[in-house]
Amino acid sequence: MKVSLQRPSAFDWELLGLAMFAFLAPILVVWIKILAWPIPNGHSRLLWDFPCPLCGGTRSLELLMSGNWQAAVAMNPMVTLLVSAFLLWMPYAAVVLWRQWPRLRIIGWTTRSIRWAMLLVFLIVLANWAYIWQMGI
Repeated sequence: MKVSLQRPSAFDWELLGLAMFAFLAPILVVWIKILAWPIPNGHSRLLWDFPCPLCGGTRSLELLMSGNWQAAVAMNPMVTLLVSAFLLWMPYAAVVLWRQWPRLRIIGWTTRSIRWAMLLVFLIVLANWAYIWQMGI
């Protein structure tokens, strides 16, 4: 497994990410900041009275938009880290799309490396869920 520069293939992740941001960010800002609509409750909390791994994610986004990073991390660390990573990735995506440069890609995934990556993601989600449950979010 290694990182490589490659020309865009049939599926352009950078274009998809920026398009999703361009579509969803204004909706989120209008919902939370302008209209001040209430944040809907999650189905996991309503049906079974326990949190899901993303519980508090929308409130974390609201805190991020207010500039309160510490409270956002306390509300849901995984969502805050994912949004922060995405915000760091967006300038890269915009530049490679604009300049039509090769994209960074991880190539040579083996079955073993895929399993380790899946295990890592599972453990991160599990740790975030345990944190949310313990904090009573």
